[in-house]
Amino acid sequence: MIGNASVFYCELRRDLSEIRDALVEDGKMKDLFLDECALIVKFADIVKKQGFLELESYILKLEESGNDINADLKRMIKMVIDGTDPLLIEDIQMKRYFSAGMSEYEGFMFLVYLDSALYIQQAVPKYVIEESLKSYMPDKLWEEFENMMENT
Repeated sequence: MIGNASVFYCELRRDLSEIRDALVEDGKMKDLFLDECALIVKFADIVKKQGFLELESYILKLEESGNDINADLKRMIKMVIDGTDPLLIEDIQMKRYFSAGMSEYEGFMFLVYLDSALYIQQAVPKYVIEESLKSYMPDKLWEEFENMMENT
């Protein structure tokens, strides 16, 4: 993460153990988390192979077909596509994070989205983004996530 990484990691560490436990115990939460991670990896792959404008088209196609994209992730990716400075993205999104009154899980996902959006902006290789996402997961989910990635 760029800029205020210490703030990011302090916030993340605050509730990570509870969220990680919930990801294993709550099947719906686990499925949602893994689906969001797979979508982030797909976004990174599109940017790496075809560029940011193709990512914008892909997101529009998803929405037209009735697939909702998390509003926070969409907002961050739009800033990335528009070429917004990474420090400005982080500044704006961290203000939102601290003012939004999110649940623990929503806050956790918000930080995952922000971290991932900034990696996508830097055109970080897909496998690095996968490793970054795995670092948020309990070990029990790694294998399931890796299987998902192999099948996409």
